[in-house]
Amino acid sequence: MQQKSKMKQKIIPKADYDDAAESGPEIPLTINLDDLLEVTDIKEETMSESGYDSDDRINMQQGMLSPLGPPIPGMEFLNDDELVSISVRDLNRTLKMRGLSRDEIIRMKQRRRTLKNRGYAASCRVKRIEQRDVLDTDKNLESGDIEAIKSDNQAIRNDINELQSKLEALRKFAAQKKIPLPFDF
Repeated sequence: MQQKSKMKQKIIPKADYDDAAESGPEIPLTINLDDLLEVTDIKEETMSESGYDSDDRINMQQGMLSPLGPPIPGMEFLNDDELVSISVRDLNRTLKMRGLSRDEIIRMKQRRRTLKNRGYAASCRVKRIEQRDVLDTDKNLESGDIEAIKSDNQAIRNDINELQSKLEALRKFAAQKKIPLPFDF
C-alpha cells in the first residue's frame, strides 16, 4: 500500500508577497514535505556543482562563507544593507529603471528575502537569549526564596519539637509529684 505524502496548507495574504503592489485575495500555499526533502537533496547537489567543496560547506555551516554567494554581477549599485532597508516599491522602481532581466530581478528579490529572513532570525535569537537570561535570573531568585522558606520551616520545626519535649518533661514531673494538671494542658 502506497503511503500518502504529508501535505500542509497555509493561507498567505497576497499583500505579504514582495511583488504585490495592490492588495488582493488570499492565495493558498501548499507545501509537500516530500518535495521539501528533495529540495534539500538538490541543494546539496547544486552546492557541489557550483564549486563549493566540503570545506566550503563546513565554513558555510560555521557562518564563515555566505550561502548567498557573491553579489549578483551588475547589482553593485545596491549593497546588502541597502537592499534590506529599501522599500519594495523603491526596489521595484530601481530594478525596473536599471533595465534588468526578469531572472535578475527575481534573484535580487530572493537575495533581499534571504537577507531579511536572516535578520529576523538573528533578532529572534537575541530576544530568546535575553528572555532566557531574565528567566534564569527569576529562577535563581525563586530558588533563593525557596531555600530561605525551607530554613525557616526547619527552624520552626525544631522549636516545636523542643517545646513538645519540654511539655512531656513537665507532664512527667507533674505525674511524679502528683500535681493535678488542667484538662487542656
